[in-house]
Amino acid sequence: MGRFGIGNRIERLEDDRFLTGRGRFMDDLVFDGAAHAVFVRAPMAHAEIGNVDASAALAVPGVLCVLTAGDLAADGITSLPTLATDWVELTQADGSPAHVPDRPLLAADRVRYGGEAIAMVIAESEEAALEGAEQVQVDLTRLGVTVETGTAHEKQMTQLWDGAPDNTGFLYHAGDADAAAKAFDAAASVVSLDLVNNRVVVNPLEARSAVGEYDAATGRYTLHCDSQHPYDVRKQVSGCIGVEPEELRVISPDVGGGFGIKYIAYPEHALVVWAARKLDRPIKWRSSRTEAFLCDCHARDLTGTASLALDADGRFLAMRADLNANLGAYASSHGPVCPTILCTLMMPGPYTMPVIAAEVRGVYTNTVPTDAYRGCGQPEALYLIERLVHAAADALGISQEDIRRRNFVPASAMPFTSATELVFDSGDFDANLSDALGASDWNGSAARKADAAGRGRLYGIGVSSYVEITGADSKEGTDIRFEEDGTVTLNVGTKSSGQGHETVFAQMLNEELGIPFDKINVRDGDTDALPHGGGTGGSRSMQMAGTAIHVGSEKVRAKAGELAAHLLEASRDDVEFEEGVFTIVGTDRSIGIMDVADAARDAARLPTGMEVGLDTMVVIEHEASTFPNGSHVCEVEVDPETGTVDVVGYWAVSDFGRVMNPMLLEGQIQGGVAQGIGQALREHTVFDADGQLMSGSFLDYCLPRADDTPAYEVGFNEVPCTTNALGVKGAGESGCIASLPAVMNALHDALKVEGVTHIDMPATPERVWRAIQDARA
Repeated sequence: MGRFGIGNRIERLEDDRFLTGRGRFMDDLVFDGAAHAVFVRAPMAHAEIGNVDASAALAVPGVLCVLTAGDLAADGITSLPTLATDWVELTQADGSPAHVPDRPLLAADRVRYGGEAIAMVIAESEEAALEGAEQVQVDLTRLGVTVETGTAHEKQMTQLWDGAPDNTGFLYHAGDADAAAKAFDAAASVVSLDLVNNRVVVNPLEARSAVGEYDAATGRYTLHCDSQHPYDVRKQVSGCIGVEPEELRVISPDVGGGFGIKYIAYPEHALVVWAARKLDRPIKWRSSRTEAFLCDCHARDLTGTASLALDADGRFLAMRADLNANLGAYASSHGPVCPTILCTLMMPGPYTMPVIAAEVRGVYTNTVPTDAYRGCGQPEALYLIERLVHAAADALGISQEDIRRRNFVPASAMPFTSATELVFDSGDFDANLSDALGASDWNGSAARKADAAGRGRLYGIGVSSYVEITGADSKEGTDIRFEEDGTVTLNVGTKSSGQGHETVFAQMLNEELGIPFDKINVRDGDTDALPHGGGTGGSRSMQMAGTAIHVGSEKVRAKAGELAAHLLEASRDDVEFEEGVFTIVGTDRSIGIMDVADAARDAARLPTGMEVGLDTMVVIEHEASTFPNGSHVCEVEVDPETGTVDVVGYWAVSDFGRVMNPMLLEGQIQGGVAQGIGQALREHTVFDADGQLMSGSFLDYCLPRADDTPAYEVGFNEVPCTTNALGVKGAGESGCIASLPAVMNALHDALKVEGVTHIDMPATPERVWRAIQDARA
């Protein structure tokens, strides 16, 4: 390992341009002759659309046109399909196909959630488009509204779709219901909880934007957008506008946060490229923050009952869950995937759970559609099991650490096949727990509890242990190009949205090929640059792009080694490679890889039959997932007079396999934990009875602030993954997965002295205060 190679704490290369204003985000891009789009959005959550009168809007100076669903139909533009059925088989209760309606680009006959787009106003300036949108008159006839997740399927509720009786799009079953029933019948103890995984508005720092272009000379479209997965966006948008994927280029510049909701295509993506062709000029749309609350996909929103069966020794026999998943008004691209296959696969957690049984009902409501958010169904799964484990320990009088140790998959059992038929290849769950408990001084918590009580505060400490599955798209591409100016361009098919890819991928190339660190330029986000890319989601980037870089580097080394031997006039077997230099064994004769790359451009210097250049492009297929795992400990203090909850300590110990850059990895954990603290204690998404979003701005929706989070302590246990050449395991989502139950277990521990037995997320000060008052009464 050299100074800049794998394992070093290298500061992020990209931060220099971000901090000095040289980032290239969507609003930094300038397009000559661009017109601007603004959308007329539904003020009601459910209504029939009558006449759309654009005459006043068209009279506004600068307004070029007002486009509606009728214009889309006339041009043969179709709705945005869900991608869910590519990932999971979904059916209704009678076995017929699930009802997962496509999402219209512009609503035609009915709007189904507040903020749904009805018309697109295009003007010479954004100001004119905004004024024009204000002048569009839409006749709406109000309809009944359904918003609540837990009751959406009840007979008396307003129906959103004819094809989804009882607002139920699908009924998904996982596990073995008969075996679970037998285990529960034989159990010595059963613990059940009604749990809410609350809806969140994701709010990446950069609100979404899109610019569409059309080149009449080539017949090609270009879409510029802040996307985590340009290739999936290309697939969906090209389908909507009726062209082959190769006829649409998607370019994603720097992305100011994604967290899953930018993994998918949105109606605006298809609309701007369609409009660009109609008007023969670039069309730009940028979301306001208020608009983002209404039109970016929301996330989570899973409610139901979960139960855990245990034997007389506190060992787990079975788990079952009956859940309602709120899809919103439409089945978004991965909205049905998160609560079904991803959530249920991970329900056993890191335990030797013999059997699970789950029923997940996907329900439609007059709310913003939901989709993937950091963890994609796995935070929901771990919240179920870890809240049950915490409650079971309390009910049976077993310590929190002991109940977990009795049920962990032991390291000696690896590889281990879970109840959901996942094969955990490696991990030492018990060691993670021991390290986390030791770091947090778990055994000294009684003294801290007494100290808090002396200050009039309630103290609690909680733990959660997790295992997650990482992956997604099983194909990935990379391209290594040696430029004539002495630099090397590394193109990858993943897409950074703040993770530090430019740094860690450059470290990899430095390690693999010895290329000087300052000569490496990492590029991503352009579908024309690689034949395939899998985007960034599911914590897949290192295991997939990293493996592709490794494979590509092996090919470069092999060819460069042959050429180096030829240039050194030696046998290939006599030439070794180390830190970027080819050397004849036992001599001082050598040649650096960059000099070999220069020679490779000259056909006259090549051995017979060798092609010019060292440039190498690879597309790999890699089906195996990785299973990062760990334990988190959280301690909180509660002011019983105000209900305020302060997270005063947080420790996370995880196994991510081989650690590529500890600094970047720590940052990923810290960010994920902050989002978990936000969901658990702060972020409250509220719709009123008419379906109006009442928490539609930062005045009403509370994101976690810096002073809401403690100084985290993060540790690693490196147990190399056995299913990829690098030994790495994904890491980007684990903080968000483990933190929800860690925080809420700590809070329940704090509140039990007051007699509070249950409180749901988000545990806002008001909710905590009311729970304490109710218990005291």
